[in-house]
Formats: sequence, structure tokens, C-alpha cells
Amino acid sequence: MLHSANLVPPAKMMGSLLYRSTALQPPTENELGQLIRFSQRRNRALGITGMLVYENGQYLQSLEGPPDAMEEVWSSIRRDPRHC
Repeated sequence: MLHSANLVPPAKMMGSLLYRSTALQPPTENELGQLIRFSQRRNRALGITGMLVYENGQYLQSLEGPPDAMEEVWSSIRRDPRHC
């Protein structure tokens, strides 16, 4: 039997995401820097942490945060025309 004291409050729940995608055009160092700065500001505001790795035209990203914020970020990532 579950006791309510053992349940995680919705505000404390975390979601996670790991994905790999391919750059449609290799980004310049400046473009990667802009992407990182934008992502850091947005993710910090949404309570999301993670990492982004780029190598040889491939992105690998891991994210963790509140489920609603994760859905917002994932929706934005899916619409980004720089990768598929």
C-alpha cells in the first residue's frame, strides 16, 4: 500500500530526454556559441539542466527538468530547422 508521504509531489517530478540529431549544415564556432548561450538562458529560466555535445555533424543532447518545461523545450528542439 502506498502512503501519501511516499509520493513525489508533482512540483518535484523530473523528466529526462536524450536524443541525437544531424546538423543540416555544419555550424560555425560562432553559431555554436550563440546556440549554447541561448540554451543556457532558456534552460536556466525553466529549471532544466543538461549537456550538449557536437562532433562531426552530430548533436547529442541530454536534458532533465520539470515535465512541463521539458515538453516546451522538446517542442522547440523538434521545430529547429538546423537539424533533423
